[in-house]
Parts: sequence; structure tokens; C-alpha cells
Amino acid sequence: MNCPMKRGLTSFGILPIVCFMLSILSGCNGCGCNGCNGPASPPILDPSTSNKDRPDPRAFTKEQYERVRQGMYGINMGQTLLQRTHPTGSFVQSLPVQASLSSDRHEMIFRVTVRWTGAVFGSLYETDFAIEVTKTRVRLSVERDTAIIKIDPNQLKIAELEVTQAVTPLL
Repeated sequence: MNCPMKRGLTSFGILPIVCFMLSILSGCNGCGCNGCNGPASPPILDPSTSNKDRPDPRAFTKEQYERVRQGMYGINMGQTLLQRTHPTGSFVQSLPVQASLSSDRHEMIFRVTVRWTGAVFGSLYETDFAIEVTKTRVRLSVERDTAIIKIDPNQLKIAELEVTQAVTPLL
């Protein structure tokens, strides 16, 4: 070690002052040094590697959002969801898909309302679905269902898998 402070010269009268001056001249920061290879200070960061300039890997680009949004409009998602969740129901119509992107761009949310009639009494029903898409998952949930017969959770999981298979290639 080149550091005079580390060599133990500080215990002799005037030598501590000399050693202190030598340590300053040699780039040592007065022990607590970096092996006397210069001041122990935080590394200087290159601004080109700043995290704020790197794209967030969890965030969707505008292009990805538009591609998925157009894909959701292009397929009849309402009819697909109805076939899985109320298989005996007859499809009447889907309201236009409502799409939104979270402010941090980590999640796309699609809402679709399906109008359908029941097989037994022919009554008109509505089921509101929400589809939440992130880069790591697709989640399908039922927000509202006016049907008397409730959706089988296993069928909802199968519908979620089908939605995942439809959305994943669009990402």
C-alpha cells in the first residue's frame, strides 16, 4: 500500500502532518481510502446509460397498443367469450370494445359487453367482460352478468386461455 496513513507513520510527532499532506498530494482521501488509488468517491455515471432514457421493459409502445387494440376490434371477442361462458346462450350482439392504456403504459384494459338470449326462456341477458393485458399475463374477468345461471369458473379460465392465445401474437 502506498498510503502513508495505512503504513502506521502517524504515531511519530510531526509525521502525522507530513503523512496527511502526502496523502492529499497522492490522491488519498485521508484514509478510508480506496487503497490509495485515489479518492473513494462514487463512480461517475455516463449519462448515455441513464435509466430515464431507457425504455421501460414493462411498458407497451404506442405501436403495440394500437396493434392489440385493432386486433381486439378485428375478432368478434364477444361471441368467443359467450361461447365459453354461457355455451347454451344465443349471441345477439357485442357493444364496441372499449380500450384504454394505463398512464404508466404497463397495462391495456379492454371492456366488452355481450348481449345474448338464454336457451331456456329466451330472455335477454348482458355480460360485461374486462380483459387486462400486461407483458406477462392476460386476465379475463366478469364485471357484470345478468344471467340467472352463473358462469362456471373453469369455463372462464378456458376463455381466458383463448383470449391469451389471441392476444399474445399481437404483442
